[in-house]
Amino acid sequence: MASFPLKGVVLGALEAVGLFGLFQRLAWRDQRLLILGYHGVALLDEHRWEPGLYQSPATFEARLQEILRGGYQVLPLSEAIGRLYDGSLPPRSLVLTFDDGFADFAEIVHPMLQRYRLPATVYITTCYCEAGGPVFNPFSRYLLWKCGRDGVDAAPLLGRPERWNLTTLEGQAGAFRSLHRWAKDRGLCPRKKDQLLDQLGLLLGVDLEPLRARRMFHLMRPAEVAELSRAGIDFQLHTHRHRTPMDQALFLREIADNRTVLEPLRGSPATHLAYPSGVHSEVFLPWLREAGVSSATTVESGIASRATDPLLLPRMVDTDTLSPVEFRAWLCGIRSLFPTRVRQAPLRPPPPGSPGSADPATAASRHEESATRL
Repeated sequence: MASFPLKGVVLGALEAVGLFGLFQRLAWRDQRLLILGYHGVALLDEHRWEPGLYQSPATFEARLQEILRGGYQVLPLSEAIGRLYDGSLPPRSLVLTFDDGFADFAEIVHPMLQRYRLPATVYITTCYCEAGGPVFNPFSRYLLWKCGRDGVDAAPLLGRPERWNLTTLEGQAGAFRSLHRWAKDRGLCPRKKDQLLDQLGLLLGVDLEPLRARRMFHLMRPAEVAELSRAGIDFQLHTHRHRTPMDQALFLREIADNRTVLEPLRGSPATHLAYPSGVHSEVFLPWLREAGVSSATTVESGIASRATDPLLLPRMVDTDTLSPVEFRAWLCGIRSLFPTRVRQAPLRPPPPGSPGSADPATAASRHEESATRL
């Protein structure tokens, strides 16, 4: 598809001649399910830092209003998937999903969903839910962006000569790689990473207290998960440590540990999964079936049909960078007919004898590193 703004011009022209409305009414659209994916709605200015992951509250509310204005039917995930495959979807069906389980869902998103009486699923990773405190990777990246200075002397933190230029995205990414590697090499636990964040804040001159008070980059607490579950929010699997190891035993442990924490909070079995960071492989499919997982969503843009493997369901990940006209194009389905950018390429099974197959721990670590968002 043409790049924006040309993409917006093309879609605007298609909408102006009535093709959006036509696609809304087609049996083709009625036989398909659009799964919308979200990661976060900004508590402060996260949407300015990472518009590809966070939306402003105003943008998110406008999306909900657009959904209702267009006559789309928002279904609970389990019902929607069942009706997709038995051919009984109502017209213009879609599902709202949210990854990770950050605290902004409880503070901002849930009240909006209640106001508009819409169901939603949260795929929650439970390690930080139990541990409390901010998630290290996104919080540290945000702090580097928030500082935005050149010539930051990182030697007091890293114990070696290094200066950071935080005025550019490239410089921020380089600083984060150094910080992430330093923490990983020392095997820091969540508590130690939390202490490292305090040291980073002091180094950068960023006051962490108001950010912690707003619970930025914190996951919902177990009590919040239980309370929202009773209020009708559907909490599902996102692995325990936000990773998808290529080793079967490690992979199944992620699902089991996720369930051990989550199922007592939701009061029933959890059988739906979102792949962390969209990292998926054909190797995982029999493992998921063995674990009793009935559906799994990717972050590959698309709209699901009865021909879609339920363990490889596409999602349209909505962001602050997506224009209103492109959002409407996804709702009606016409946007799915044009090429889309691949957000996360599926992993290929490592060939026998390769380093990845011979060393599962290395493979697991590699996949964990790919998920620097969490």
